[in-house]
Amino acid sequence: MWQLRYYVLATIEVKDHHTGENLANEIKCIVEDFGISNTPVSGITTDNAANMVTMTTHLDWPHIRCFAHTLQLSVKAGLKIKEISSAAAAARKLVGHFKRSSLASNELKSRQRQLDLPEHTLLQDVPTRWNATYIMFERLIEQRLAIFAVLHNNTITSPSDARILELPDQVWKVIEDLVPVLKPLQVATTTISGTSFPTLSMVYPIVIGLLKNHLNVQGEDSTVLVKFKEAVTKDLSSRFPKSDHDLATHHAVLTCALDPRYKSLKFMTDEQRNLVKSSIDKFDTQTEQVPVEPPVAVKSENTDNAESNKAEVNAMSFLLGDLVDLTGEEVDAEKSLVQEYEMFVRETAVKGNADPLDWWKNKADSYKKLAPIAKFFLCIPGTSVPSERVFSDTGNIVTKKRASLDPDTVNQLVFLRSVLSSTKTKVDSAEESVLPDDKNSSSTSALEVKQERASEPPSPSKKESLPPLPLLEPDNDEDD
Repeated sequence: MWQLRYYVLATIEVKDHHTGENLANEIKCIVEDFGISNTPVSGITTDNAANMVTMTTHLDWPHIRCFAHTLQLSVKAGLKIKEISSAAAAARKLVGHFKRSSLASNELKSRQRQLDLPEHTLLQDVPTRWNATYIMFERLIEQRLAIFAVLHNNTITSPSDARILELPDQVWKVIEDLVPVLKPLQVATTTISGTSFPTLSMVYPIVIGLLKNHLNVQGEDSTVLVKFKEAVTKDLSSRFPKSDHDLATHHAVLTCALDPRYKSLKFMTDEQRNLVKSSIDKFDTQTEQVPVEPPVAVKSENTDNAESNKAEVNAMSFLLGDLVDLTGEEVDAEKSLVQEYEMFVRETAVKGNADPLDWWKNKADSYKKLAPIAKFFLCIPGTSVPSERVFSDTGNIVTKKRASLDPDTVNQLVFLRSVLSSTKTKVDSAEESVLPDDKNSSSTSALEVKQERASEPPSPSKKESLPPLPLLEPDNDEDD
């Protein structure tokens, strides 16, 4: 089975201190309750908090740091630069004025209509999310003329307030220089936070793409922009392995090597690629118990999915540039694991509307040794976004009118919600196969635990499936 599946196994109240050891004990209890304590664990993805790192050490599971959180920490390092933080504070004060004043807000709408600008409200950032700062800056640039008109209308804004609120030219310069650089960082965050397709394999291509194509210092960059790029680059680079051995054994790199989109590993040296091949060879005995599915025909995508796929394709092309190649060679005989991997690397890279999991579904029979290892790694999420979204799902259950729900009841309700969501998806998929013109699609809820298993999931229901996956592809430059 080559589908990503998400399950919320438990949503529990931790009454003791949230130390790494206590959290590890809680997770051990959960997997024992579900009878999966002996199931091999590909990896555990968490944020960068110290207690999370300690927890994974006690569990002795491979630890993957959430890339979305890592990227946020790096970008925030750049936003701390004095000129940028001052510009953000001034912008925050300006937006806050329009949020508090209905008179100014209504006048802004009037000016937007006069100037033929989009009738968008100004958005204020929040300290915990750097991309909110990007969105605030972007919206200010879009509405600059309308804002200027409101601030210089003495019947709406007093001259003294206007002098305090109006952004100086140097602040506008910082904002305008920063937005084009923040955009690819925002695209990277959005793309890596997907839940219906493999994401861990995208981490290194995205990091290298950002460093090579978007954070490299240009001759025309302003002093502030140079400082920002250097700060983000330094922080981001410090959060990944330095030595060749650590790099070649990192789960994000191994997953990338097994993804038909990025298998060329163009960001690595020949020596590093050989180390990756050796690392994959060592995993052979660890994944023998994972069965390989026979080839299955891939269903064509409907129009709605094609549009979604196109957006993902464009995002990855924008981020990665020329970090993949498209040379190909067919596998024609059963070979050793190393030989299979070498043939896999020479396969034609995924392009068009192909998905890496669909590719492996069709090719698994030709790679009897490599396919189980690919399944073992490709299921690992690159971010902890799925588990964080459980908070939103739980918030829809525990409302003000249901604030007295017992923790055990909440746990059962969240679990059942995930089961019913999976069941609904299977029904929708079955209807779609009977009615090809039906363009309705369903999505699974974001769930805390991600598994790629051939056996039935540890759930009361055996009815689950996923809708067609959003598709990704690298830059398909035939001259590459």
